[in-house]
Amino acid sequence: MNIDIHIWTNDYSLRVYSGPFDHAYICQEQVSDHNEVERILEACAKQMTEVCRTIYDLDDSLQTLETTTGFALDTVRSDLLAFIVGVYGMNILNGLESEPAAFYRVLGGSACLIVGLIVVGMTRLLVYRRIRLSRKRKRT
Repeated sequence: MNIDIHIWTNDYSLRVYSGPFDHAYICQEQVSDHNEVERILEACAKQMTEVCRTIYDLDDSLQTLETTTGFALDTVRSDLLAFIVGVYGMNILNGLESEPAAFYRVLGGSACLIVGLIVVGMTRLLVYRRIRLSRKRKRT
């Protein structure tokens, strides 16, 4: 595009400064060039409108996905809290309630379970990241 304009301006300047020229021919050439530029600008405006519309649609989809994920996480969190409350607040007589160290054993076991789950999760995350970083990407 820039090369075409540069060539056209050089051609126009050569015709202007090299002597007599046909003014009607240059005017028609300018009008056709203006029409071409106008069509190009209209095409660019349509493409930008489509890109903006796509961006807004993707933003809406992302917000919907974020909201849905938040609801799913809230449900899982509520279920987990209900399970923990159920474990600590059971009204079943099993002999542990009369033992003085039972609370600390349950607390220690829960802490060990939580630390173990964190360690397993972190190792899986690190393995996943190594696999993802070392994977060769295909060039398109």
